Amino acid sequence: MVRFEVLSTGYRCDDTIDRCIKSVQEQTYQNVTHRWKVDGEGKERFGKMFNFFNLAKQVPGDHVICDLDLDDHLEPDALETVAKEYEANPNLLMTTYGSYRMESGRPARFNGAYTSDKFRGLAWRGTHLKTFKASLFHKIKIESFKGPPDGGWLMVCADLAMMWPMMEIAGLDRIKFIDKPIYIYNDLSDLNDHKTQGAMQKRVEKWLRSRKPYKRLK
Repeated sequence: MVRFEVLSTGYRCDDTIDRCIKSVQEQTYQNVTHRWKVDGEGKERFGKMFNFFNLAKQVPGDHVICDLDLDDHLEPDALETVAKEYEANPNLLMTTYGSYRMESGRPARFNGAYTSDKFRGLAWRGTHLKTFKASLFHKIKIESFKGPPDGGWLMVCADLAMMWPMMEIAGLDRIKFIDKPIYIYNDLSDLNDHKTQGAMQKRVEKWLRSRKPYKRLK
């Protein structure tokens, strides 16, 4: 049976955190622990990458991590859908990257399957719901989570910084795309990175794409 650890981070999410937590509590699949961290509760903001890393390092390697932002939420059968994929293929290291729908009703931009393992050179598709074996995440070097503008923890593009290394380590044959929307992305928020830090997001994405790919795990 798949053991899920849902990890959630967020900033200024008072109006959405309860909905997020409830969407995990009401999953049809219940073998799950939910951990979360609200950023900026003190004076300093650390960013998703730092907070997610510190949550993820506590997770045993054989558990499956699910990345759920505190301003987003899950469809009721999301984890059941994902669990079936892992149970059907024990070799999977990272599935799912999945499919999502926009809270506004607009078309989702980044859904779709990869057909090549040259992930950093392709259009971004490794999106919600992102799930992966904790052991896979633990193989990423900490320096992969740090970069522009000052060499510190990345404040944007945490999803790219995590997913590209894991997809490269896993290889295309040990990744599973789910084409059923199981995640609701809150594109209505004024705090979306592309709205608040668009220029920095583009700069960091370009830098991450230029990094040397990880080697596939044999």
